[in-house]
Amino acid sequence: MLNKKFANIFMDVLLIILGVLFLTLFIKNALLLGIISVVVIIYLVRKYNMKKFALILFIFSLITRLVAVLMLKTPIELDFEVLYDASIALLKGNLSFTNSGYFKLWGYQMGQVVYQALLLKIWTDPLIIKIVNAVISSGTVVLTYLISKEIFTEKTAKVVSLLYSIFMFPILFNAVLSNQILSTFLTYLAIYLLFSKRFTKMNNIVKYLLVGLSLGCANIIRPEGIVILTTILIFSIYYLTKANFKEMIKKVGIILLSYLVVTNTCSYLLIVTNLSQVGLANKDPLWKFVLGLNYDSVGMYDSNDEYLVGNKDLEVEIIKDRTIGSITKLPILFIKKARDFWFVSDLYWSNNYLENENVNMLGWNLKGHDVNEFLNNYNKCIYYFMFVCFFIGLYKNRCKKHNELVNFLEIMILVYIGVYLLIEIMPRYAYLPQVGLFILSGLGIEYILGKVKGVSYEKENVGHRTKL
Repeated sequence: MLNKKFANIFMDVLLIILGVLFLTLFIKNALLLGIISVVVIIYLVRKYNMKKFALILFIFSLITRLVAVLMLKTPIELDFEVLYDASIALLKGNLSFTNSGYFKLWGYQMGQVVYQALLLKIWTDPLIIKIVNAVISSGTVVLTYLISKEIFTEKTAKVVSLLYSIFMFPILFNAVLSNQILSTFLTYLAIYLLFSKRFTKMNNIVKYLLVGLSLGCANIIRPEGIVILTTILIFSIYYLTKANFKEMIKKVGIILLSYLVVTNTCSYLLIVTNLSQVGLANKDPLWKFVLGLNYDSVGMYDSNDEYLVGNKDLEVEIIKDRTIGSITKLPILFIKKARDFWFVSDLYWSNNYLENENVNMLGWNLKGHDVNEFLNNYNKCIYYFMFVCFFIGLYKNRCKKHNELVNFLEIMILVYIGVYLLIEIMPRYAYLPQVGLFILSGLGIEYILGKVKGVSYEKENVGHRTKL
């Protein structure tokens, strides 16, 4: 029996290897490769009950990400260059950068500067930051699996996390010195702490302190904490009853208090150590709205608006002109922004430099443009499949009682939609909410798996109430 099982496994592995070799020889179509990738994932998950899946998933994700950061020579430019140069200066004890207008206006960037400086102290090469990015983003893939397991069946959770593990955008983005990678991991760690049944026996005060701590640390690296706190508040109001009013207020209060203590303490320490004149403060919060309401640039950065930076009176006038004064344009602007933010997952930041270069890959000389075209199309294939599953799941489950975690993630996505209709957008800003979209795509994947096998895959704990 054991020999037969081994023989089956050996044959499957051999077929997969031969299939991959065939693909490398004859297939240049990224769409077809994307479809095959999805089919292979579903096949493997249905056929094999992989033990220690979380560990296997982490190792696989880490290998793919390390390959990406070692192969890509992504230049450090724009804001990333400013932050990296500041980190190097801090490492050398040179604090002159703190006098620049950039850090006087946007002190919240100092969290990333200090974090990078700590890593560069280990090894003065940006590669150390990229390697740590690869480790952390692999952890986010595992969190995608663990959070999905709280909602769906084991098989669905595996498919969801494997799909996210081969999604090109977060793989290649590790080569960019972005503050989104660590912040995203800490945010979903907080969500996992908040909803996982694994922590139901943990002391509530300790648990909610840890949630606030994790969200606070995430916000120090990248200031998106307000979105998650707003989500927690809306979610709490949605489930509020007279019976749980005091308990709900207490728990939300602990999260908020912990969050504020962490962020304000860090801000204070930055000021007293002369690392930042304004702590973690944003001294020009209107700037993001000026850019986000720019009809001509479709809410993206426009150098023509730079003369407004720091001038609050002018910024207010421009915002009024672009909203009240151009009210008929807003619906079209919002539609375009939503399209570009949610449905465009380009790889510009990680590999656009390849456009005018030749790439030597395993002895093959390839045009950089062709490589980019292939990677972008493969990326879109996985991303669009996720969206199809997401919409199928929402449609098929629209009348069902959802797991509270599903509702929380749906509220989070809605809050992100609202926020990014108003402020500056870039496709890369979707990095954090995309993880939530992949998790929610499990609603459709679960339905598809059920149809494929001909049985119901509905998880027994759908409708399970958490203790938030």
